[in-house]
This record gives sequence, structure tokens and C-alpha cells, in this order.
Amino acid sequence: MDLMEPFLDGGHEVTTDNFFTTVDLATRLLRRDTTLLGTVRKSRTELPNIFTDYWRNFTREHRSVEYLYGSCDEKNKKEMMLVSYVDKPRKPVILLCTGEIKPEMGVSKSKKEKPRMVLQYNSTKGGVDTADWMIGKYSCQRSTLRWTLKLFFFLLDVIALNACILWHSELGLQARKDKLARRKFIYRLPNDMASAQRFARISARRLKKTTVEAMKQMGCKVPLDKSTVTIDPEKPDKVRFDPVQKCGPCLKNFKHRKNTGVGCSWCHTPICAPCQVV
Repeated sequence: MDLMEPFLDGGHEVTTDNFFTTVDLATRLLRRDTTLLGTVRKSRTELPNIFTDYWRNFTREHRSVEYLYGSCDEKNKKEMMLVSYVDKPRKPVILLCTGEIKPEMGVSKSKKEKPRMVLQYNSTKGGVDTADWMIGKYSCQRSTLRWTLKLFFFLLDVIALNACILWHSELGLQARKDKLARRKFIYRLPNDMASAQRFARISARRLKKTTVEAMKQMGCKVPLDKSTVTIDPEKPDKVRFDPVQKCGPCLKNFKHRKNTGVGCSWCHTPICAPCQVV
């Protein structure tokens, strides 16, 4: 509803896939003078048993059609229509419509007789099915039993696809000619988004060496200095650290943790006063 807010109350028709289509959504859109046309999942609880019975659908004839009417707004007496069409054997397709589409048959481009609602859906579903096909080709979804993760993975796929489309529009024809452009974009997207966080983490002073080496293998850039280093004008052979660090020789030889703000100007190793060699 939030996405459709600029287009509501204008007499438009929305075409959705089975992820969004529900009776509640159709009712809410009708109250805003907007009709709905879309496929419905068989697992929806608002569907009648006559459309969800497995054995009944298994024995239905090929290309058979069934219609069902219902009222979704008693005040304005607006009706919605369900149609079950067996396009493939034992696999009926259920569509929900609240627009003014008559229950009659039509002829498709392949010269096959189909319900008018199915033809209307096929003519307006281009963006929906194309997006589903592109998401299914390169998806980040993983098998899980938690519906929250399922929704999160789906939203990630949609966001990545929309970002890739915007990226193509910016680059123009050059990116569209590259057949692997979307795969390269999806590969670079998380790396670019996490580069700042990885750089900040690898700059930490108390990070394990094994973690640093693993991040280097992933392509992380290691900063040259782990702190702000300035040359001491009075002693050019020494540098100043801000904030202070642990003395390197003390920590290595005596296992002492002695703070110092001075270090070697050549190797930038923190050195305390007793360890300095004149």
C-alpha cells in the first residue's frame, strides 16, 4: 500500500504475483478506487476448498475453467472473481480479479483459447515475471524454516535487482551489452558496502594476526599506520603516536605492557625511553 500511495484513488489496476495477492489487499485497494489482478497461492487460507483440493485438481481435465464470485465490499456491493484454469495437466492456476473482466474466453497469440482474465494478466505481468526470473537466476536465498529469514532473503534479492537496474541506467549501453554485468554487480555490491567496515576493523590494534591474514586474502587493504603518526621536529629520527601504544621491545622481550608515545621513524615501532638506543 505504501508503494502504491502516489497512484491510489485514480482508477488504476495493479498486477501482482502470488507473493502479494491476498483478499485483504484486494479489499483495501478497492476502498481506494484501485483494482487488483494477480495469481494466488494455493496455501492461502481464504481460498475455498474446492480450489485447493489436491485430488480434485489432480483429476481435472486439461484447459478446464472454473469461476467463483464473492463480495468484498458489502457497502458498495463490489465483487471479486476467482478463476481456476488448468493450463498444464494437474497444475491449475488460480487468479483473483476485482476489475471489470467478464467470465468469457479469448484467444491468445499462440491461438489457444484461455480465459479473458488470464490473457489480461499475461499482457500486464511483464515486469513482475521478468523480475521473478532475474531473481531466480542469481539469488541469495538459503533453505530455512523461519519465515522471517525467507522474507529477508527475498527483500535482499529485490533490492539488489533494483540497484543493478539503476546502475545499468547510469552506465548506459556499455553495461547492457555485458552479459555478466549483473553477476559482477552482485559480486561487487557486498564488497563495496562492507569495505569501510572491514578497513575500520583491520585497523584495530588488538586484532588477531590470523584474522588479519584472512581479511588480507579476501582483498582487504591494510593501512600503513595503525595510528596517527607525526614526525618530531626536535628529533627527526623519532615519531609521535596519538594515541599512545605499547612498547614493542618490552612486549616482545620482557612481556611488559608499557605505554609510549614515541617510536622509530623508519619502522614506526613504538619504543619507550629505557629501550631507546642513542
